[in-house]
Amino acid sequence: VWAQELKFVGTLVWRDVFGMFLLIVVPLFSVLRSTWATWVPTAASAAWSDVAISSDGFKMVGLVNNGVIWTSSDGGATWTEDQGLSQSAQSTCTGVAMSADGSKVFVVSLGGMWRSSDGGENWTQDQALPGQWYDVAMSRDGLLLVAVELDGHMWKSSDGGNTWTKDDNLGSKFWTGVALSADASKVVAAEIYGFIWRSLDAGATWTAHQSLGNKNWARLAMSDDGSRLTTVVQNGNIWTSVDGGDTWTEDQ
Repeated sequence: VWAQELKFVGTLVWRDVFGMFLLIVVPLFSVLRSTWATWVPTAASAAWSDVAISSDGFKMVGLVNNGVIWTSSDGGATWTEDQGLSQSAQSTCTGVAMSADGSKVFVVSLGGMWRSSDGGENWTQDQALPGQWYDVAMSRDGLLLVAVELDGHMWKSSDGGNTWTKDDNLGSKFWTGVALSADASKVVAAEIYGFIWRSLDAGATWTAHQSLGNKNWARLAMSDDGSRLTTVVQNGNIWTSVDGGDTWTEDQ
């Protein structure tokens, strides 16, 4: 049930919270939170680009396009501007991921990568892998990461971002989103005006969801066990799957 008609251009975060699915959607001018039946605005109007959430639903990190990073520790009731990262660095941030407990946060941007081990209080730039990054996903424990370049490859880390390995299986694409299951064994990735790709073996092999056709896919979200998936079409509708991506339903 949707509270209002929206054309989504942002991100989706899906977490299992006490048996319920908490979905946060970022359209162009607001952040909404839901317990799946109703939607409640939870942040001021801004050009939000991405948001991450802890497994209990209380800790959040949101990115404003060409703006700043905001954090919340009360489920989105109140927000605080993050002062730990420079304004110039924040202005190009494009994607954010968070561990289940909310302590580890990873941000990617058009100018590099930054990570925090204290929920966003302090940040360290990852000097090992410069580039123009668009999205990042993190395993439940924060050790396994997958990051995608805006126009390039997918990269993986198994040590919390200390070292990275390029995934050559899919080649170079215009990536717009990536999502992981809790243990990172299941991965989905989306490309602009292309396919949604799925891996059931941590990225060793991939299958394109050709039945969905080529669309202007934006972000993706995945439940902890990988069975439930959600994605959005830029300036379009939400699509959901309850069988790990075998079949999809467009939300009208």
